[in-house]
Amino acid sequence: MADDRPHPLPPRRIRFAVTCWFLAAAGGFLAFLFGSAAAMSTGSCRPDDTVFPCTATGQQVVFWLPPIGWIASILIAWAAAAALVRSGRPRWPAIPVGVVSYAAVLAADWFAAVR
Repeated sequence: MADDRPHPLPPRRIRFAVTCWFLAAAGGFLAFLFGSAAAMSTGSCRPDDTVFPCTATGQQVVFWLPPIGWIASILIAWAAAAALVRSGRPRWPAIPVGVVSYAAVLAADWFAAVR
């Protein structure tokens, strides 16, 4: 007779999943916060300013770049983890890959918003 009981996940997989979910939630909160702050930083723009963040397109870019970068960094980290698992290596190095890619997007948004 076959054993129909579910097999529990190993603790290392649970720790990895909890870490990923925590970083994703924190990154999502940071994306909303930073995008809102970057869009509000254009409040000092005058109507005749032609600097990129002072335009309507610039305001949209500085607001939407962090959330889009957040999604992209999650996908990049997921792809890196999948490649590592396929090659038989641990998936933990994929977390810094996602964090670094997200930090690069936040830095780009900062430089776009600061003018």
